[in-house]
Amino acid sequence: MLWLIQLLFPLALLLWLAFLPARHMPTRIFQSFGIAAILLGLHLAGLWITPPWWTPWIYWGLFAIAVSRVWRMQTRPDFAAVDYALILFWAGLSGFGGWVSMQALDARTPPPGEIVDLAAPLVAGRYYVTNGGSREIVSSHLRTLPRATIGQRNYWGQSYGVDITAMNRWGLMASEPTMVLAPCAGRVVRAHSGEADGGPVDLTSPTARAGNYALIRCGHFDILLAHFRKGSLPVAPGDLVRQGQPIGALGNSGASDMPHLHIHAQRPGTAAAPFSGKPVPMRIDGRYLVRGDML
Repeated sequence: MLWLIQLLFPLALLLWLAFLPARHMPTRIFQSFGIAAILLGLHLAGLWITPPWWTPWIYWGLFAIAVSRVWRMQTRPDFAAVDYALILFWAGLSGFGGWVSMQALDARTPPPGEIVDLAAPLVAGRYYVTNGGSREIVSSHLRTLPRATIGQRNYWGQSYGVDITAMNRWGLMASEPTMVLAPCAGRVVRAHSGEADGGPVDLTSPTARAGNYALIRCGHFDILLAHFRKGSLPVAPGDLVRQGQPIGALGNSGASDMPHLHIHAQRPGTAAAPFSGKPVPMRIDGRYLVRGDML
């Protein structure tokens, strides 16, 4: 469904503009602005894995070609009832695209309060942020923030989490193993490494969604790194780790639909629900990461 929205919908709008432009100039202006607003909203808030992150730039190129073509075409002076309907339609698309864009831009501002600074949790490479930011439109993790259900309370700590996917030189998901590094110096308070990639997940468990994971206490905060590949975790509870130390390989265990690293900061949770602590926003290498960012 996602690739339909991000691939077919923009292409349909661009083909409409290029080959069936509005016949009246005011309507054509609204058409151009409506399509531009939708492209901007998708560019800023879309999850660009399939198709890859560079796809929106192709859309902008096609949009520029279409606009330069249709604005040289003749228009009709008469104004029919269909033009009023089309203006309302394109104005609605402009408003929706503008709202999505503003939400995505506003998500780049961290929530107020304390913030944790961490080092890069992955070896040097190409990475794409699939979840992150202070608005739900770019981060599904914020769904646990209300604490209205048991599941939300058990995983409250992950509300400001970030998901990072490794990419190859073509902008597609990398297939080679990627090493995860400790983003801070601390002590491992919990660890689990027995889950297979893509295995079943007990959704009622307070930890199973993380799959294979390491929970590191760095000062007053707990840092969770999750979804490791089975058998790749060399640390155990009680181990001391240094910043930059390899602690596992990026995987797809737990509640995960693609190989990626989940990382979040929180105040310590309870023994029964270790990810239930108060969520804390993070900066990684000085950056507050939002969906669409590249590392």
